[in-house]
Amino acid sequence: MQSAGNPRILCVGVNYRPHIEEMGREVPDFPVVFTRFPSSLVGDGEALIRPRVSEQFDFEGELAVVIGRSAHRVPRERAFEFVGGYCCFMDGSVRDWQRHTSQFTPGKNFDRSGAMGAVVPAFRVPDPRDLTLVTRLNGEVMQQGSVRDLVFDIPRLIEYCSSFMELQPGDVIATGTPGGVGAARTPPVWLRDGDMVEVSIPGVGVLVNPIREALRFKGRKAWFREADCIQSDDPAPVIIPGSVAEELGISETVADRDHPEALPVLTAAPRAAASAASA
Repeated sequence: MQSAGNPRILCVGVNYRPHIEEMGREVPDFPVVFTRFPSSLVGDGEALIRPRVSEQFDFEGELAVVIGRSAHRVPRERAFEFVGGYCCFMDGSVRDWQRHTSQFTPGKNFDRSGAMGAVVPAFRVPDPRDLTLVTRLNGEVMQQGSVRDLVFDIPRLIEYCSSFMELQPGDVIATGTPGGVGAARTPPVWLRDGDMVEVSIPGVGVLVNPIREALRFKGRKAWFREADCIQSDDPAPVIIPGSVAEELGISETVADRDHPEALPVLTAAPRAAASAASA
């Protein structure tokens, strides 16, 4: 029954009025709940991966609630008794995939497309309604909102979610995002390789993540940009599948100083560079 080692991640959509308006939706009668899988999230400082299949990778800064003890059919009056802590949350969204159907799941679950920050114990946040949230992209403020502006507040969300499932310690409820998302801007603002996105909630913390392009090749412990592994002058270290080693050309095993956790790695020499060297 314990979720601490394998948390369920519940996210709430369209829960700030400015975001509801900018997305052209109606105020819902009930919380709009969808799920994210742990594989879709990284931690503070880790790279968010922009999928190759879409140009519409968007940011959504949020406050997340972490459940502290088992909660089943909890009345809103007692909801805060079951909160273990709070953290910053980046609900990275691939908009076109999110809109394929009425279900959000595909657009919210690309691997490493979202992030979750360090958890602050609940006793350090006397009243979460006093919290404010700011999302910055490359230092520029893109979103700003007060938790008081939630359509469904934290007690209501816990009451609702604990009615259809027994919440366990470690489960997460991401409460929604304010207005200002990239999809609603003219022209739209999409996350790009090299961008830096930051979610800041004074009293809770700061979550900062760089954006990296998804690769054609993925190692087991690290992701690299395609531009980094296909260079003619100075090939960068990258883990690649053995099945493509012959096609690309492989030189010596080397150490990657930027990603020591990924050792050992191989240097991929592009076929064009190999041909030039042999000419």
